[in-house]
Amino acid sequence: MGQKAGNENDPMRKWVIFPVLLAIVAHTGCGKSTIRSSSSGSPKKAPTSHTLSTKRTSSYAPKGSGWKRARGVYHRVKPGETLWRICKTYGVDMQEVAEINDISDLSKIPAGRRIFIPGAKRVLKVDPKRVFGSKGRKKISLQKGKFLWPVRGEISSRFGVRDKRMHNGIDIRASKGRSVRAAQAGRVTYAGSLRGYGKIVVIQHADDYSTVYAHLGRFSVKRGHSVKKGAVIGRVGDSGNASGPHLHFEVRLRGRPRNPMFYLP
Repeated sequence: MGQKAGNENDPMRKWVIFPVLLAIVAHTGCGKSTIRSSSSGSPKKAPTSHTLSTKRTSSYAPKGSGWKRARGVYHRVKPGETLWRICKTYGVDMQEVAEINDISDLSKIPAGRRIFIPGAKRVLKVDPKRVFGSKGRKKISLQKGKFLWPVRGEISSRFGVRDKRMHNGIDIRASKGRSVRAAQAGRVTYAGSLRGYGKIVVIQHADDYSTVYAHLGRFSVKRGHSVKKGAVIGRVGDSGNASGPHLHFEVRLRGRPRNPMFYLP
């Protein structure tokens, strides 16, 4: 367990915790993942949706549905099209599109692949001769190794859009009771229970990053505790809307979900 830091009565703490907790409501819920078994050997029936309750949490914990409809369209890649030109045509950020679609290598986008374009209202034709300005990124940013794997196991559900529903993290299948570790040093800004997510820990890191650990069996830290990179913060469980023991793990930058696979070793 880490050491307690900071003043719990500091009103500024709310502005650190609130954006991350509010953003967590976009989590799709792990009951629809490919996890098949629970500790009893038989699957649990997961509810179709869940509500994040403020009871027994805090006055600024999030409310609302744990499901969020992803707004956008699917673009089917045609021969010769590049992700850069596709994103320029739709006027969207290439990094965001790459992360949502789990594209870490621009050279491996085969013709015929469907790519989800967030925010787009209709499918557009990509003109190979159209001239675009020089502004905008042409490379994908990868920060491999910025965060540690919080637990070792099989990824049962990846980050991104599934049937036009956004999954804001990855689900890592692991045995019940296995140690869950802090992916980076930081300060615990939330440790409690949220309906749907079960037992959950949120850690604030440097550079406006935060990480989320959900469906824990139990947690061993409290709000305000400082934790070191790799420190045990809890145990794998199946609390909340989970169809078996696993960890739902998120990486967020200023409250917005990012693809953990772009940051893990």
